Amino acid sequence: MPELERQRKILEIVEKKGSISVNKLIKLIGVSPATVRRSLNMMTDKKLIVRTHGYVHSLDNINLTVRPIDERLELSYPEKRAIAQAALKFIEPGMNIILDSGTTTLELSRLLLNHKLTIMTNSLDICAVLSQTQNTVMCTGGIQDGRTRCFLGPDAVKFISRFEVDAAFMGTTGVRSRVGLTTSSPLQADFKQACVSSAKHVYAIFDTSKFESSSLYTFAEFKDLDLMIISKPEDFSTASTFFEEFDEFGYPYVTVEARSK
Repeated sequence: MPELERQRKILEIVEKKGSISVNKLIKLIGVSPATVRRSLNMMTDKKLIVRTHGYVHSLDNINLTVRPIDERLELSYPEKRAIAQAALKFIEPGMNIILDSGTTTLELSRLLLNHKLTIMTNSLDICAVLSQTQNTVMCTGGIQDGRTRCFLGPDAVKFISRFEVDAAFMGTTGVRSRVGLTTSSPLQADFKQACVSSAKHVYAIFDTSKFESSSLYTFAEFKDLDLMIISKPEDFSTASTFFEEFDEFGYPYVTVEARSK
């Protein structure tokens, strides 16, 4: 099927459905995942569609590229829980850590209720979870983002840049091949870069849906990461390109298998 014909077919499906998962689109188009992703990248560049975590949306069906946190909490819950449990192994009593905002780091915070740590975060939800524990919780302050329920802006960056911590646990909006982790917001990028710079060790924790999205702003290169903790995909064909790249260049990662909720 010629490229333009394939793009017309994709656009017809997306406009009819409003939103569709990339995996389902691959099955409907009937070509390789790499071919579909290449077409989607070209269509995104032409501003014909909008891509988010593992989904493609028509322009009429989306207003913002980042879903509210309440919606994201319902997505891939078993995967996020498994990732959080794997990340817990790298946290020891008395450590000073950064928890980035996001649903996977929020799951990690729920596993820290009985720990005695110093935890810095820009997440209102993480602060709430840890508010009545023996942890010392330091909230950055700054400009509140209502959709993600976190603080951003110069004050948040200035706060986090004052410290050197043992470890930062970072979420991501997307993953860019041969580059690193990405986000759709320049304010998020500034804050996340500050977190990476302030940490002795950086752990990226995310599910494989992030492989389907490459956002505009890069906040960490793969070489900046001590480890990526990633959910084990049901279909390795959709993530195989990234895992092959990680193996080729020696970027450390582990995959974890989700259990039933």
